[in-house]
Amino acid sequence: MNAKERIEFKELLRTQGWAFRDLGTWPAKATYYKPTGEAMPNLPAEPTAMKKYLRRGFLLYKPTEEQIATNIFGKHPELLGLFATPMPSANGVKCLECGKELKSPLGLKIHMTAQHKRGKSKKR
Repeated sequence: MNAKERIEFKELLRTQGWAFRDLGTWPAKATYYKPTGEAMPNLPAEPTAMKKYLRRGFLLYKPTEEQIATNIFGKHPELLGLFATPMPSANGVKCLECGKELKSPLGLKIHMTAQHKRGKSKKR
């Protein structure tokens, strides 16, 4: 059903007594920004998804050139050991145990399970 047919069908139902409310754009979408300034448009923006993206280091605003240039974790790598969660590096995430750089949080989880015997592992 294309847009024109949908409008005609809606009008037909309206003449028969049905009422329609416009819910706007659903699900809610937002543009998140990586710490490097790269825009990631049309990602989910409901509260649980927003919490997930913000926890991964995404921003809701575009960082300024100064913020990108003075990335505190790139400038002061000794601060990485002070945080319990892995901090994003220029290419991905860094293991807090051995300092190995990995491409993604999933890669870090696999690395932690295999190399440091930590993390959630499934038992069958």
